[in-house]
Amino acid sequence: MADIMGIKGGDKLIKIGKRDLLIGGDVILEIAGIKITSDTILLKAIRSKVLEMDAGKALSIKVIRAGEIKVLSAQLL
Repeated sequence: MADIMGIKGGDKLIKIGKRDLLIGGDVILEIAGIKITSDTILLKAIRSKVLEMDAGKALSIKVIRAGEIKVLSAQLL
């Protein structure tokens, strides 16, 4: 689904300490109107909401890309 919606992954490899990290991709802010945090319960709520959506309904994801906020959407299959 991410590739259908056009979500961009990182494209620059950097090293911080001993860790290699990819940077430069989209930062996801919201999925289906639910703001993203690191809260595990929130992630379960997002998963439940998406699974309850009917086929053909549009799923929206708000991202930051190159410093601009964009809303991406695609119809669920």
